[in-house]
Amino acid sequence: MITYQEAIRIIDEHAQVLGRGIRPVTECSEYFLGEDVVALNDSPPFDCSAVDGYGRRAEDLASPILALAGQVRAGDSGDVRLQVGQCVRILTGAPVPPDVAAISMQEDCRETEEGVQFLENAQAGQHIRGAGSDFRQDDLLLVRGSRMNPASVGIAVSGGHQRLEVMVKPRIHVITTGDELVSAGEPLNRGQIYNSNEAALGDALRNLSSRTHFWHCQDDPAALKDRLFVALHEEDVILTVGGVSVGSHDYVKEVLGDLGAEEKFWRVSIKPGKPIYFGIKGKTVVFGLPGNPVSALVTYFLFARPAILKMMGHPDPWPKPVKARFEGEARKNPGRMEFLRGTISGDGSRAIAKGGQDSHMLSGLATANCLIHFPLEATELNTGDEVEVTMLNWGLS
Repeated sequence: MITYQEAIRIIDEHAQVLGRGIRPVTECSEYFLGEDVVALNDSPPFDCSAVDGYGRRAEDLASPILALAGQVRAGDSGDVRLQVGQCVRILTGAPVPPDVAAISMQEDCRETEEGVQFLENAQAGQHIRGAGSDFRQDDLLLVRGSRMNPASVGIAVSGGHQRLEVMVKPRIHVITTGDELVSAGEPLNRGQIYNSNEAALGDALRNLSSRTHFWHCQDDPAALKDRLFVALHEEDVILTVGGVSVGSHDYVKEVLGDLGAEEKFWRVSIKPGKPIYFGIKGKTVVFGLPGNPVSALVTYFLFARPAILKMMGHPDPWPKPVKARFEGEARKNPGRMEFLRGTISGDGSRAIAKGGQDSHMLSGLATANCLIHFPLEATELNTGDEVEVTMLNWGLS
């Protein structure tokens, strides 16, 4: 077996960034940028009103009542000209006419038969959003490598962009194995369990691929070989689940070898997830995840997810542990690093181990928000011990 750190090093060496592509900006959310994005125009592109109200000339800022000369709405040209003693009704987002020096909110005004009565003295520039007050043409809006989100999509459009260069997301194939698995919603016979791994990984991969194919294979090496043959020629990442241990029906390693995949490691000195496999064929990376539900998800999170993030352009994909004080008691034999499911306290100072640490017990993982590192050669953890903690962030960032 190799260590956790050595497994990370090997995966990082072989998981390569896939490249760049052009996408409509409205389809770029959850992609990493392949270029810096600079503004093609000012925003806002003109002086505009921040409120619904009334605009006045500089000469009339202290006048208590003014004649109403017209109205400017959002989308109008704003070419209304004011004379001394006049004001203009102006709505939020409307361009500010050149004569207007300040705007009073409609709550501070009252329309009467004599004109508009102002209940306050306005200050020059009041409630006017200046042209370029958000950003100027040629300003840097978004940095290469940053992850697009709804706000960054919005600022890219505001900056005049229709299409952006982003990093390509991988094509992923998930193959679950086992005669005992049935799909959710189907009746269970004795000896059968639901295929929770397919559902859990499907949710985890939601924003991490350009497409994700799922396939369930019975414990049949010929059928598995046919499916893996196709996947190795079409996909960037393959995740198999189950069939990588030492049982008589664990065919994944053997079949991958027959198909020309190069094994980089098999078995890591961790718990859960010891029998994890990692291999490559060409530019395709293959993770053989253990079949126990917790082992599958933990090894996906620790190894496969960072590799996928790197391939899609994440600038720093490997999780960074934080320090905390352990709360509880834990015992183990030396020789394996354990990842205890736990919760971190609200102030981040305490890491509390949860009950139910067996590799089939999803109940503990489902309510955990962190993995507590139980070091390789350590044999016990007690309340107050300093530990490293990896936060469980299943999302993209």
